[in-house]
Amino acid sequence: MNLLLAIVIAFVHTLLLSQDVLARSGAVHQVLLRAALINAVLFFFNLLPVPPLDGGHVAQSFMPYRYRDQYNQIARFAPFALLALLCVPELRVVFTWPAQHVVVYLYEGFGRVFGVA
Repeated sequence: MNLLLAIVIAFVHTLLLSQDVLARSGAVHQVLLRAALINAVLFFFNLLPVPPLDGGHVAQSFMPYRYRDQYNQIARFAPFALLALLCVPELRVVFTWPAQHVVVYLYEGFGRVFGVA
């Protein structure tokens, strides 16, 4: 859902820029850019194979049954791993780096469609 929301925001934002409805220096422009980026970050964050997140459920569904008990025991410590990912800037790059590239790709693609440089 977050990826879809990032796509919709980038589409609408680029459309508004192409019609000169928004100024590139305005507050709404900055809010829309950040909203697209935040949704892309949340998309990649949710993909992490940590149990409370969607990626954890996907990882568990592909896991052989004989390892699920061990996985569930380790899952108790998952909130601490998530906290470390959020608090340590060097670890945040795991989900911010791909999110930035996705947002740039979206804006470049929609920019070509609408003729916005």
